[in-house]
Amino acid sequence: MKGWIKGQVSDREGLIKLLSREEWNQLHFSSSLYEKRTFRLVHNGSVYILKDRHPKQLKGAFYITRGGALHSCFEPSDLRREDLDYLEKHLQELNIFSFIGRSDRVKLIEELYHSCDCYGIDYDLMVKEISAAEARLGSGYTLRRVGLEDLELLYPLEEAYQREEVLRDPSRLDRRFLKRKFQSQLESQFIWAVFKGGRPVAKGGTNAIGFRYCQLGGVYTIPSERGRGLGRAIINRIGEELAKEKWGTSLFVRKDNRAALKLYQNCGYERKGDFRIVYPENN
Repeated sequence: MKGWIKGQVSDREGLIKLLSREEWNQLHFSSSLYEKRTFRLVHNGSVYILKDRHPKQLKGAFYITRGGALHSCFEPSDLRREDLDYLEKHLQELNIFSFIGRSDRVKLIEELYHSCDCYGIDYDLMVKEISAAEARLGSGYTLRRVGLEDLELLYPLEEAYQREEVLRDPSRLDRRFLKRKFQSQLESQFIWAVFKGGRPVAKGGTNAIGFRYCQLGGVYTIPSERGRGLGRAIINRIGEELAKEKWGTSLFVRKDNRAALKLYQNCGYERKGDFRIVYPENN
């Protein structure tokens, strides 16, 4: 069968092989299918695949969540004209909120989507292989893993992080939606926080858990506590815990965020390429 078709259970082996190749490029994709070490072909959305001549080999795949986030995994140079035509047809039928992934893939999808206009943010994609480093803190600070019971205590830091680092228009922040999302992260991800006098002053954790890599994100320190190494302590502690499970880590940082870039480089992360998130303006 030609074109991009919906993935079936029989495509499991090929999809895992495709997504595992340089997994840091498509961690949002693989993590959506791999939860609690159980592979799910479809979870909260739909997977489309492009088959090669060999029945168990895939040339590409993309995943569209129910919320409209599109994650892709393919090499643009491998796609023929007819593959692009089929992909273009699928894109016009989807209600897309965002494109997320390696820059060359996202830019190709932008061209095919024919949106009136798009707002894009460019990042450096950084990776650190399995390793552990000591988490050091000054006196008066404590560092511990947090969970659902810490939701009310930590939510103000998450909202501050979203306003400062993520949202294009902070005035449009939906507190109810954000709190539910953060609650889900506390339940399913590795989240750590630094406390001073019982008050949280910094936090960070994973936001995607894949086959061999986890993605780090949401690292935030309140302004009055910056420059004290709290973010680095959190990153090192998370790396220490993930090393026990043989996971490497990846992350993406805005190209204009020099302070964050320096922090991650000092923690042993290396740049692997360009990452891009795009929001079509017609949404």
